[in-house]
Amino acid sequence: MVPGGKRTLRTLLIMKELLGAPDDAGFPLDLHHSMCFDSRRVELFEEALAAVVKPGDTVVDVGSGTGILSFLAWRAGAGRVIGLEKSEIVETARQVKERHYPDAPVEFLRLDVLREALPDVRADVIVCELIGNLGLEEDIVPVLARLRTRILAEDGVMIPSRMRLVGCPIAVPELYDDLARWAEPARGIHLSPFRDLAFNRVYHLEREKIELLAEPRVIADIDLRAVETTPTRLAGEFEITTAGQLHGVATWSASDLAPGVVLDTGPREDKLHWGHVFFPVGPARRVEDGTPLVFEVALE
Repeated sequence: MVPGGKRTLRTLLIMKELLGAPDDAGFPLDLHHSMCFDSRRVELFEEALAAVVKPGDTVVDVGSGTGILSFLAWRAGAGRVIGLEKSEIVETARQVKERHYPDAPVEFLRLDVLREALPDVRADVIVCELIGNLGLEEDIVPVLARLRTRILAEDGVMIPSRMRLVGCPIAVPELYDDLARWAEPARGIHLSPFRDLAFNRVYHLEREKIELLAEPRVIADIDLRAVETTPTRLAGEFEITTAGQLHGVATWSASDLAPGVVLDTGPREDKLHWGHVFFPVGPARRVEDGTPLVFEVALE
């Protein structure tokens, strides 16, 4: 118990699946479309590149995809840009370069930066938009750790340089009601054990209406200039500020791209193509103003 008599709610979830995303060699084109035409996303990276790229710099764009950030780095004044991409989309990025920007000092290499030899280059700037809905799912930590130690110049800059994972207790009736239906018979067949399974999985929120029940808190603060391995345990303490039905905790990221340039994918910010990661806490619980909540999630 805590002062005031309210019992602290504690929840520990084991979510190995979140960091076990399938290989993205066939990354869907519709996702690239969403990223390229997410104007706020592109503007923020363009602003960051303009702030840190100096004339003649060598820039490495990791997970370059369509190559849009590579071309923006060139536009910012880079003397050489190398896009590194492991999927076949790199072939079309090369066509863009040859057709529209034949004289640009931009090249695209197809390679897996975690497993293959890296180009013999000293990068003044490394830009990496391997940012998932939570922030970690696309291996941004091990990718930047390897490139930071192998090819980044001593005074080089990384975009992003820091990432904060943020969480908040929420009510999300649309999704919760759907999960709770496992307790109902289907054509007279009882399937209720699947409800427990459904409450122990991770979900991505995109268009669902959510209600924040507390002030968002940082559940992990990751210095990408120093971290070596992906965090596998996240934790946060919250105090409920809006009474209601607690369905789980939503998480997202806020990344420092350059001084004063922050990519925040939270629900209070301008809409971006990213969604939010949702961790159910089991059956809905009624929470009152002032109720403490301790949230922990293990990702391995």
